[in-house]
Amino acid sequence: MRNYSVGIDIGGTSAKFGVVGHDCRILCRRSFVTSGTMDQGQMIDFIVSGIGTILHACGLTPGDIETVGIGVPGTVRYGRGIVESSPNFPTWQGFRMKEELTDRLPLQIAVDNDAEMAAVGERLAGAAARYDNFVLVTIGTGIGGAVYANGRAVRGRDGTAGEIGHIVVEPRGRRCGCGSSGCVEMYASARAIVRYYRAHSRDNSEGITAEEVYRRAIARDPSAQYAFHRMGWYLGVAMTDVVNLLNPEALLFTGKVSRAGRFFLPTVKTVVDERAFRLPARGIVYRRGKLGDDAAIIGAACRARH
Repeated sequence: MRNYSVGIDIGGTSAKFGVVGHDCRILCRRSFVTSGTMDQGQMIDFIVSGIGTILHACGLTPGDIETVGIGVPGTVRYGRGIVESSPNFPTWQGFRMKEELTDRLPLQIAVDNDAEMAAVGERLAGAAARYDNFVLVTIGTGIGGAVYANGRAVRGRDGTAGEIGHIVVEPRGRRCGCGSSGCVEMYASARAIVRYYRAHSRDNSEGITAEEVYRRAIARDPSAQYAFHRMGWYLGVAMTDVVNLLNPEALLFTGKVSRAGRFFLPTVKTVVDERAFRLPARGIVYRRGKLGDDAAIIGAACRARH
């Protein structure tokens, strides 16, 4: 009997697979390394192999799986499962992921933006359950976003609404993988945190990651705390536009970097309070998502099922 779904959250450096039951609980999960050099064919093979691996790990067979849902970092044509582009995977132009996977897997498959999948997860089983108007921001290798207004997802004409990571915060700034310059993704992502830390501490040793900077911030390293304050300032500038445009009840933050929320969310709030219109800025809830790294896995599985 097909009682489970597989939810997959693909990121620029890793992909998380989870087997999810009808109760939105994860039975088991696995994580695998990804690379921006993976082309379309390699990603299809990767996904099929990963599903096989996690089914074996859970003691399940393909007959136990009803659907597969996949969240990807990029612009996705909602419903058709076509990845138009992904800054983290340069060769994914017009990638018909859903169609190609359907040729390999006899299952119902859903493909959507990773932040949209995370928002579904938080809406169904996490921190967004009580809000009808919220914006979810995922922060990791890149930055993604999803918007809910009056209890419904805002998708736009082509289903691509919510690309918060590409709000421009420095018009003549760093070149982004999307082709523009100065996107907040270049100034408030995991890579930016490492860059700020290296510049402030003058530590150019190998192996420094945003997670390591977080550990050093906990240990009261001033350069590490500065790095999160700096990224929080840029994120706050972007959130100011979001608040003025959308008037949300809550700003929810997910992804690996959100674990360090105590070091950057106060800065985000301060910037929004200083720059946004007073009425929409008043009373906004700033909080981490409840589901952590599982949000997009759960959301993808549930989106595929429904």
